[in-house]
Amino acid sequence: KEVAFSLPSSQIDAERRDVTLLSADIRNFAAFGESRPPEEIAAILHLFSIRANEIIDSFGGRIAEFRGDSVLAIWNGTNEESAQNALDAAVALNLALGDGLLADHHPAGLEPMALGIGLDQGPVLIGSIGSSDRRSFTVLGDAVSATLRIREMTTELAQPILIGSAVARHLVGRKLQSQGSFLLSGLRVPRVLFAPVPSAEVVPIDKQTINAA
Repeated sequence: KEVAFSLPSSQIDAERRDVTLLSADIRNFAAFGESRPPEEIAAILHLFSIRANEIIDSFGGRIAEFRGDSVLAIWNGTNEESAQNALDAAVALNLALGDGLLADHHPAGLEPMALGIGLDQGPVLIGSIGSSDRRSFTVLGDAVSATLRIREMTTELAQPILIGSAVARHLVGRKLQSQGSFLLSGLRVPRVLFAPVPSAEVVPIDKQTINAA
């Protein structure tokens, strides 16, 4: 709305905010696209964007951007409410798309498509940049980079959802399992990552354990 109703300008128009971020990406989509017509690819991406927007909106988040087969969503605040809502949205996305829509569209002999989802929190710069005749809404900051890298780790760790410790510390009472500490690509500070556990096999991680990470 700010971009649409502001007068044309070539100045940076952005502000710092503390947010919770969710990044979701369709795994194996490039390989899928090699064997399918572009109309089918467009139809799947169209349905993905609609369902992702519906689910994220239902949990109080909003879409920051769609880029190809990935989506970045944000929740205001770095607190328990935003963390819980983001994780609930991630679980709902995985159930609706990862285990539903995408699994039904893979060709024989090709690994099924699935979602990889990363969550993190932190300060970002939100606003519009670019020339006056081509403004672009953007979300920038270390928290964005970390969230994207966490999402990329879902493939390596074979987990549909991975959570940074900044979010995990607000999820006391939810069943989480530490995946270890990792130096994420392009970043200098190691991150401890957690995965939600759907069964009762792992007891909830206490706050002291998460804060220590």
